[in-house]
Amino acid sequence: MIDKKGPRLLMTIAGVLCGIGWAGLGQAPTLIALYASYALAGLGAAIVYCGCIGVALKWFPDKRGLAAGTIAAGFGAGAALFIPVMSYIVRVQDYRSAFLYTGIVQGIVIIIAAQIVGGAGVPPVLAPTVMKPKARSLGRDFTSPEMLRTPQFYVLYLTMSMMGRRRAYGHRQCVGCRKELGDR
Repeated sequence: MIDKKGPRLLMTIAGVLCGIGWAGLGQAPTLIALYASYALAGLGAAIVYCGCIGVALKWFPDKRGLAAGTIAAGFGAGAALFIPVMSYIVRVQDYRSAFLYTGIVQGIVIIIAAQIVGGAGVPPVLAPTVMKPKARSLGRDFTSPEMLRTPQFYVLYLTMSMMGRRRAYGHRQCVGCRKELGDR
């Protein structure tokens, strides 16, 4: 859909979803509203992530791995930047204000970034400066049992598991919000 409509429109919508969802986390009167706000923010974040990856891969077709890795690292680093800000606002005011302020800022930043990325998200075609390196491949697809016998699978699995655990620690911070709201 991003290829058809362009990243500007969809990432702008995603910025609105992220901003409303994240700001709504602090204003949720019930547990269902908390979950709905979190889902809205998550949907927006997913659209932003997919849009960024798609655009980066088009901008750097001969360095796809580097482009995708840089985007993934940027998402992690961006989340890390909000932790001290959130902690400070919670300490000075409360968690509701922290979610509201950071939601507004996050939404505005995403919307501005979407305008910079532009319509089609594809830069003008330039003459390649270097030959495109060939991808290393065994020339065939692996079956599931074959995949499970490779050490690379377990390294990737461990890496992704650690990323999920890191996110779970961040989500654990929402327990205080849930306790204050109760199981309504």
